[in-house]
Amino acid sequence: MTPDAERTLLRHVLETPDDAIPPPARAAARVFVLDTLAVGVAGTGHENQPGMIAAASRWGTGSEATVWGQGTCLPAAQAAFVTRSRPMRWSSTRSTRRRSCTR
Repeated sequence: MTPDAERTLLRHVLETPDDAIPPPARAAARVFVLDTLAVGVAGTGHENQPGMIAAASRWGTGSEATVWGQGTCLPAAQAAFVTRSRPMRWSSTRSTRRRSCTR
């Protein structure tokens, strides 16, 4: 995301009055934020974490983001991948939809 896009999005979020957001939308956002935090925290001690970090660190250079619970700096996409991938098998079982790359 470009700095201009980030500023525009942040300005929109900060300037939108609470009563402009329908209660069901606020409730859904709350669930998504809590789920994101729970998934990230749940994976911080996963047994495969060292291997995931080692693999992701070879996919590019940079240190824009930190892997949750580690202090290891990686490019943002790799840090997000490692943070999200560790507990994926438990989190993805919540979905009632089947995901497939082929149709």
